[in-house]
Amino acid sequence: MLMASSPARADAECANPIATSGRVDIQRLCRGDELHVITLRQNQPEESTEEIAARGHVLRDTGAWQIQNSYPNQPTLSMATSARMYFLFPRVRRPTATVLPDGGVRVRTASLMEFELDPATGLIRSMTGGTYSENAQVTTTNNAGVTLTGFDGIRLDVGYRRGAAPHERPDARSTFTDAAGRTCRVGNREIFNYIYRTDPTTGRTHLMDVVQIHQTDAALADFLSTHSAACRRLDIGVLRNPPVPLDEAVGRTLGGLDAVPGTGTPIAPVEIPTASDATETERPESPIESLSDVGTLASPTAR
Repeated sequence: MLMASSPARADAECANPIATSGRVDIQRLCRGDELHVITLRQNQPEESTEEIAARGHVLRDTGAWQIQNSYPNQPTLSMATSARMYFLFPRVRRPTATVLPDGGVRVRTASLMEFELDPATGLIRSMTGGTYSENAQVTTTNNAGVTLTGFDGIRLDVGYRRGAAPHERPDARSTFTDAAGRTCRVGNREIFNYIYRTDPTTGRTHLMDVVQIHQTDAALADFLSTHSAACRRLDIGVLRNPPVPLDEAVGRTLGGLDAVPGTGTPIAPVEIPTASDATETERPESPIESLSDVGTLASPTAR
């Protein structure tokens, strides 16, 4: 478990509620510096006790949106999971999830996009601020099944990977795209810091965390405007002048979730794991979260 060196917050910001609506589970976590995670996944039928393939969405106040799939009956954990990862800019608010009167779940990303999940299927039924395609089949051959085909801001596509989070590849390249569809590619080391630790006993080095270099939208705009010719052609005005007021609490506060559709009934807090509960995992091929184990994030914090 990453962030083991940082104590878990125990204040009201980290109440860690859980809710369920149809085939959608909602959970938010708060460990160390990773304050807010909303996890949504497609559940197996209530009458079934068999492990089945599942799809989930993890959103962070850093702009990260990770679509995660888990596959049953695989010989290793690295073969049992996969993920597609985007970062959405500008970052203007806190990610939230709300259960609607009809049982659907409205998910607001940290950026300009929100989408609704169908409680009957767990699939995306609508999106504003962007366009998408989704393959309902949870397989290893469709890049996690959800593709963001358009977005009103700047999106960073970090790609798809099986068995580990896509941004964990320091030598790979990722693609920025503006609202008009213009693109530029950059090296992952130009946008992420990779933090390693060497085990003093074995001498082996492990990847412990992945942190965004450009912590603010203004810093990202400066980077893109001085990079390659392709990056300089991107329309980055939305990074310097976001269309909605910047929430000063971004990175510190998470909006609430309804426990019962349409009622606003508060969700009771659950126990927050402490740093002593964390278990380190070896990082070179570190597996992402298995969606059959809701609430355990084994992938590096995308900050």
